[in-house]
Amino acid sequence: PNEKFEEGIHYIITGGEPLLMFQSVYPALFEEISKRKMDFRYLTFETNGTKPISPVLRDYLNSTNIETTFSVSSKLPSSGEPWNKAIIPSAVASYTEIHNRNIYFKWVCSSEDDWADVERAIETYAAAGLKFPVYLMPAGGERELYDKNKVWLADLCCKKGLRFSPR
Repeated sequence: PNEKFEEGIHYIITGGEPLLMFQSVYPALFEEISKRKMDFRYLTFETNGTKPISPVLRDYLNSTNIETTFSVSSKLPSSGEPWNKAIIPSAVASYTEIHNRNIYFKWVCSSEDDWADVERAIETYAAAGLKFPVYLMPAGGERELYDKNKVWLADLCCKKGLRFSPR
């Protein structure tokens, strides 16, 4: 067991894009959660990194001891999302305004083309001063495809010093 998560409640906000709407209601929601669960200390936003954090949510999180993690999984061109709508360093930069925070990138790869796009994304974010840990996950809706992707991707992670996530 992970001792960190035994120290307090960890909420994960995901589904669609959690920073797209409702940021203004999160402080009231977190206050209500805190009233009921006094040990609420960890919060993760699973975001695509296209929406900045709002000033209201930023100020609220900075006024608490909640450790906030941003798991940034931007869409790659193979998903059909245009690059200029998927890779937005200014949005990710806004997450650095949270004092007690962690940020990491997470990309799903199914091909060498995806890896080339990940490298380009890493370089784009780094040029904006955003250097965070990188996790790569193999794509695969079917077991055979997943098994094929996990082998080459795990090898690539070892060679490049990146983190591999089996999903």
